[in-house]
Amino acid sequence: MKKTLTQLLSGIITLALMGMYTPFAFAGAATELSDDMDRQKASTAASHDISFKLPSDLLNTETVTVTFTDFAGTAAATGANWTNPTANTVVYTATGTITAGAAFTVTVDGLINPAAGNTIISILASNAAADSGEITVPIITDDQIQITAKVDQSLSFDVIDAGDTDNAVQFGSLTSGAIRYSTDTGTGSASETADGSSRFTAATNATGGYTISVEGDTLTSGANTITAIDGAAPTLGQEEFGLTIDAVSGTTGTITPTYTGVNYDLPAPATAEMVVTQGTAAATGTYGVNYVANIDGSTEAGNYSTAITYTMTANF
Repeated sequence: MKKTLTQLLSGIITLALMGMYTPFAFAGAATELSDDMDRQKASTAASHDISFKLPSDLLNTETVTVTFTDFAGTAAATGANWTNPTANTVVYTATGTITAGAAFTVTVDGLINPAAGNTIISILASNAAADSGEITVPIITDDQIQITAKVDQSLSFDVIDAGDTDNAVQFGSLTSGAIRYSTDTGTGSASETADGSSRFTAATNATGGYTISVEGDTLTSGANTITAIDGAAPTLGQEEFGLTIDAVSGTTGTITPTYTGVNYDLPAPATAEMVVTQGTAAATGTYGVNYVANIDGSTEAGNYSTAITYTMTANF
């Protein structure tokens, strides 16, 4: 009897010891888990860049499921072997063995953030070790700072003679036997002044750029006048007065065709006529202006003069 009892106790102890040393499979903890979100504001659509590593192998056809429990919308996964079988899950299915420590990445769109507070994204593998993990992400009331700034409107405009001395140009004595061009000093010239006998400069940060207009009457001496030229090249022996404009340097706009090249023109009396258009904000541009005066044999003697007015309008 004593022997039987001893054998029974020995068997119980042996079973207990076997139970103590029998190996069990414990779930492995995923590592290097992260979720790079582009928005963390509550009730706002966000994109998730999920990454993690599993401590155990993932065999062929085994899966890893990422669950967005608290999020609304429908998850849409971007990445090889990833699918989205339900509204709030995306699933990776192995094709072949994925060795332990390999990195898993997936981009998930289509979800709407929950209310403010910390929320958990869970990860669970179907491998023998049942590897798993959690990613806690903060959802906040507002994730943006509104920033404002002001850029003041600016424009610059200057009208000068070529020497920037007295805002005046001269022709000297006119004869019917020669075309006469203005100079900013002296008594005129038989040829145009390079870059103009007078100039104007313009610049603005207005989004619509600027326009420049010209207004002024023809040369006048008392009741006598010299006929204004009308968008044409000067003609020897023909009574005429007008101006032409050239782009000299910097950011310049479009010159009205009747005022550029070989053409000289003059606005109708008491009328401002647009001569330059610049459609965008522009740094300083310089324009040159030349003036021509011709007479015929019957042009009345006298001292002739006029004033030409330039105006700039910025289109903010």
